[in-house]
Amino acid sequence: GFFDEVGLDVTIVPGGTAQDNLGQLSGGSADISIISWDTAVTATAEGLPIQVISGNGVISTEVDTSAVIVREDSGIASLADLAGKTIAFNSIGSGGNVPVLQALRDAGVNPDDVTQVALPYASMQTSLEAGQIDAIFPSDSFYAQAAAVDGFVEIAHPSREYRGGLGITLWAATGPWLEANADTATRFNQAMAQAIEFYQDPANVDAVYQVRSEVSGQPLDQVQGPLVEF
Repeated sequence: GFFDEVGLDVTIVPGGTAQDNLGQLSGGSADISIISWDTAVTATAEGLPIQVISGNGVISTEVDTSAVIVREDSGIASLADLAGKTIAFNSIGSGGNVPVLQALRDAGVNPDDVTQVALPYASMQTSLEAGQIDAIFPSDSFYAQAAAVDGFVEIAHPSREYRGGLGITLWAATGPWLEANADTATRFNQAMAQAIEFYQDPANVDAVYQVRSEVSGQPLDQVQGPLVEF
């Protein structure tokens, strides 16, 4: 009801990787979308008329909401063991995999010696279980689900270690759309501020998990892990 309260009639459509969401903005199929810091910087450097209107998720300095996960029987005990291996990310070149590459380099592994593949979060668990890849880097509710799997083990938490306290996602729009819809963008931010206040209230955690389950399509008992900070 937060959008209704500020007088906005909003249609929520499925997103994708930060690059996919940027494409929806540029192509006009979405007016406002979540993108990553890395995508925003790259887009503006390339001259795309993308403007950030507010922040969204923040990487916690204390609670992990992502991890590099491997099979317990893989023989991989640390990032140093990933040389010559394959690791799956939701997208390549986005905010998610950059800190992993930093961590690999600090562990003595040349990132070029690791094969990176793009794989939707929803497919990571089954692909790792089947041995199709050697490691995965799930986030948010998909991290909570994978972390609870018997036979999986977390070997590193690069996001918290390298980017703790930094913004991870942003709300953005194109410059031309904002020029014509400044009031709409303002009211959107007002609605999101109310949503964040609701989200951060411990009394509402069950409702937050319910929404998380509905949006991700995962069972309720598998999404009740750490919550991203906003």
